[in-house]
Amino acid sequence: MKKKETVLNIEGFEIPIKQVFCKQPALYLNVETRNLHGEYPLTSTKEDMEAFCREKIKKVLAYYEYTKQWICNNPFTFEEGEVEYILGNYYQLNINVDSTSRQKIEMDEENKKINLTIRCKENVSKYLDKYFRHLLKNYIQEIIPELEDVLDVKSSGFKIGKLKDAYGCCNKDGFLKFDPILYRKSKEAVKTVVLHELCHIKEFNHKGEFFELMEKVIPNWKKWDSKLRLAFPEIVIK
Repeated sequence: MKKKETVLNIEGFEIPIKQVFCKQPALYLNVETRNLHGEYPLTSTKEDMEAFCREKIKKVLAYYEYTKQWICNNPFTFEEGEVEYILGNYYQLNINVDSTSRQKIEMDEENKKINLTIRCKENVSKYLDKYFRHLLKNYIQEIIPELEDVLDVKSSGFKIGKLKDAYGCCNKDGFLKFDPILYRKSKEAVKTVVLHELCHIKEFNHKGEFFELMEKVIPNWKKWDSKLRLAFPEIVIK
């Protein structure tokens, strides 16, 4: 079946859409360019996708309103109003400098805000980086036992630390190290990196067996692997 591409005009939005191998339709909003595009299954029609877009247009408008004040810095600078992408969710940073208050971070999930109260403005980057590393470490600790069971391997531990040219590494003793940049990736992408390093315990080189192990646990790992390079992943509307 030939894949179709066309453009829909809905509520003033020009939305390029195309048919792909997928299970359900989706709209994708680029938070930097604020461009919108859509994908729909090969088994659906253009009319089906148009109906889907019209159904979701209010949600699209809400995201447009919500993101219009976002500051998308690359690289990130941890400044007031900057948007932070943390383990698969976008948050806007709100900084309150108060030398008399207790330092604290509140992750406001409902309003997608990170509310930081800090005594000294110069410590903002260090404080937030430490907190986000902690979130990353907790998530990795959560998923490692499950992945080890599936692969029938056992790591000797892990740590979070800067790496020169990789997201993760595994030594001959099965000790893992992950770069803190991973806290700016989705949980699915982080899981792919952790899986990658655990597979090295069974197959240290990138040979056929290595990729067979990857496919066994996360069949669509290549999708998440490619998204690791994106500073601002698209917002998906389903």
